[in-house]
Amino acid sequence: DWAEKAIKKGFGPANWIKAQIFKEGYMSNITGGYERFLLEAANSGYAKAQSELGVLYLKGSEEYKITQNSQAGYNWVKKAAEQNDAEGLYYLGLCYEVGIGVTKDHDKYLENVGSAAQLGYADAQAAAGYAFLTGDSVEVDYSSAYQYYKQAADLDYAPGQCGLGDCYMQGYGVSKSEWTAFQWYQKAANQDNGPALLRLAHCYLEGLGTSKNTTK
Repeated sequence: DWAEKAIKKGFGPANWIKAQIFKEGYMSNITGGYERFLLEAANSGYAKAQSELGVLYLKGSEEYKITQNSQAGYNWVKKAAEQNDAEGLYYLGLCYEVGIGVTKDHDKYLENVGSAAQLGYADAQAAAGYAFLTGDSVEVDYSSAYQYYKQAADLDYAPGQCGLGDCYMQGYGVSKSEWTAFQWYQKAANQDNGPALLRLAHCYLEGLGTSKNTTK
């Protein structure tokens, strides 16, 4: 009711609230209310709605009966990115990396992901950590890799936790600590992160940061 009042006063972003009500199942989505009101909010210029809609179109959704539309997805995340929206910047970067709706451009991928990382977006922070760790089109910088992985890990993002474990295991950008590495691998493995599960198995096999346990 309050969202309706805001919309009637000309506040378009309130449509995003209505969209979430349909998304969470508080009202029946049979008429496509989630997509419809999300689109209204996006058309009003609300960056959060633009990025959410863009990601939906990029991936498609059986649950909400939204057909994948790569070009529309690219267009919407680009609009969100132009407003410095972190999610929009990250997914715009992915579009450039894979060539979805636009010509592939690895440098623009790194540029947009880097901007999203600076804004605190966990997925982008982990990606930036990987870039600095491996020297992916940037100079290897273990200190920066550690910092970005740490930021993502602190947001409970599993790939960031696994990457931070790698930093501790090898002493990249931080004092080497097999025990601390094991703890971060465990956190990521608890979220079923594949690479972390493999690393955890290796720790148990070799007794790195924990007692040997061949069964585990």
